[in-house]
Amino acid sequence: MFLTSLLAGALAAGSSSPNTDFAVPESPIVWGPRIQDAEAPEWTGSVNVGATLTTGNSETLTLSSSLDAERKTDEDRWTASLYWFFSEQEDDLGTTDVTQREYGGKVQYDLFADDKTYYYFNLSGDKDDIAGLQFRAILGAGAGYQFRDTEEFSLNGEAGLSAVHEDNEDISNPIPPDTRDAIGPDEYIAARLAYNAGYQYSETTRFEQSTQVFPSLKEWRGLYGMIDTTMSVSMTEAMSLRLQHILEYDRSPAVGADRIDQKLILGISWAF
Repeated sequence: MFLTSLLAGALAAGSSSPNTDFAVPESPIVWGPRIQDAEAPEWTGSVNVGATLTTGNSETLTLSSSLDAERKTDEDRWTASLYWFFSEQEDDLGTTDVTQREYGGKVQYDLFADDKTYYYFNLSGDKDDIAGLQFRAILGAGAGYQFRDTEEFSLNGEAGLSAVHEDNEDISNPIPPDTRDAIGPDEYIAARLAYNAGYQYSETTRFEQSTQVFPSLKEWRGLYGMIDTTMSVSMTEAMSLRLQHILEYDRSPAVGADRIDQKLILGISWAF
């Protein structure tokens, strides 16, 4: 009887004065630090196209396209590029001759040692049917230094070693490219010296230049170099007018080909 009365009194007290110290929380308890989802770095770059068509006294068609892309973080940087050039001309007899067919690409990976110094690995490949270049492959590694990296001005320099492989053919006779005689591969180890610069001249105008040279460490005739200069004028937030000049030098070109090759390209660029 006493225990029954005591139990009834305890239940009545509990219902009239609830103990809030043991209230269940509205949201679950998360133990340990909260993990934030890191945003993946985005690729940025541009798609560039150009075209020229003439009819009447002369029948010509010229096409060009290229892609430049970059992805950069605090630890590393990827850069990649592709290009394609084509032109043809029709003579008085109605025969169409291909006067340019060139394409290739490059990829480079940079690993930063600190804010200024980085180590790079790159690979490139090129083909030029008219110049008799069946294929050129360059594989290299080295170190670079970022002298300046701002929106207004950027400059870096690179130095390293590269393995160069070239397959050329004899273009001294005016015969179709598919029937020319192959000269054989030319392979050598070369030093690589390069720089990349960019300057924002005004709010809408920007200049960029990339230069690289590959002097052979084995023989004097092995030398290849290129200077790529670009001026871009913004027309909208994403679209620009683009003028590009490419100068290439090959000390040992295909038989019948010139050592110096130049291109001047006017086109439209779309940024992404």
